[in-house]
Amino acid sequence: MSDLPNPKAATSWRTVDLPDEIVNYLLTRNRLHFGQAHGTDFTTPQFTQNIDWTASTDSAELILRGEYTSTELTDLQSLLLQHCRSPQLDAISPIITEEDFSSKFKSWNERTSTSPSGIHLGHYKALVSRNDADHSTEEGAQVESKRMELIRAHTSMLNYAIRHTYSYSRWQNVVNVMIQKDPGVTKIHRLRVIHLYEADYNFLLQAKWRALIQHAEHHKTLH
Repeated sequence: MSDLPNPKAATSWRTVDLPDEIVNYLLTRNRLHFGQAHGTDFTTPQFTQNIDWTASTDSAELILRGEYTSTELTDLQSLLLQHCRSPQLDAISPIITEEDFSSKFKSWNERTSTSPSGIHLGHYKALVSRNDADHSTEEGAQVESKRMELIRAHTSMLNYAIRHTYSYSRWQNVVNVMIQKDPGVTKIHRLRVIHLYEADYNFLLQAKWRALIQHAEHHKTLH
């Protein structure tokens, strides 16, 4: 989404009984790890002055249309920009359906860590699971109606975010977790970093990114 914040600013750190020195080493390691692209073409002033973080400038649009030119470009940079041109293809559906929402959360392993806000998978799984109320009674029908209304509300919020490229504030908080690749080995270079997003944002990425990749594979537009 175009207005998502710089992840460096959105990242929070949670540590459990770790000395400050170790925390500083972890932070330094991750800044270096996530900044490995620094110094490549799109991180140099020639491009950073014309393309903002959200790639919403006129120069970014010209690159997508294959119309960006500059006398300062090397042959290799010109070739790179040619491959950044956006192909003219039918777009994937921008809609999240209630069936998409319910199906994914029903099959999602509840043990998966998500949601720094505390709205974890258990809440969503309770929402999409059939309740025990007797739907043949007025009370049971009301419970089911309210459940469906909540699903409809969540789906509408996701579609609003897609339609208007809007980022909810709780989506902008990401927790970095360090996991030992080798049990018992605490060496920094043997730690794996994972990012914990809000469950509904994670669902949105899975649903649309998967569809986008399959679409690109089908049309042979992956570089």
